[in-house]
Amino acid sequence: MVRQLRVSYVLFIAGLLLTGCVDRTELNELAITTATGIDGHKGDWINTYQIIIPSAMTTGSGGSSTGASQSAVHTFSTHGKTLRETVMKSSLEYPRKLYFAQNNILVIGKKAAEQGIEEIIDIYLRNLDSRETVKVFIANGEARDF
Repeated sequence: MVRQLRVSYVLFIAGLLLTGCVDRTELNELAITTATGIDGHKGDWINTYQIIIPSAMTTGSGGSSTGASQSAVHTFSTHGKTLRETVMKSSLEYPRKLYFAQNNILVIGKKAAEQGIEEIIDIYLRNLDSRETVKVFIANGEARDF
């Protein structure tokens, strides 16, 4: 009986110590993407991302959390030989991990769309964070201009 009680205590203590969020990602480590633009053709791709900065947005009390005037969005582009490479190079341009769950719009440039959008849509939807309900637009020029 005493042995069972000791084993129960050990399991209880181990259960308390081993719980937690091992693979958590903090909000300040994410780049919440609201729009994505894709330009180029096979072998020469340019992805443009529009990212919101939550700390720069005004709070309900009317002031910003930083006290300084800062743009609520940040836009940057990456260049690569493949679409996957452009997404991986985004960490060189912006230190946070791209988070596509809030992406509302995917803009594809005219030159990229003329070569077919199957590969673009396939690569975009392979990301686990991507929404299937994203609005896809074809730009009459380059997507990064929009």
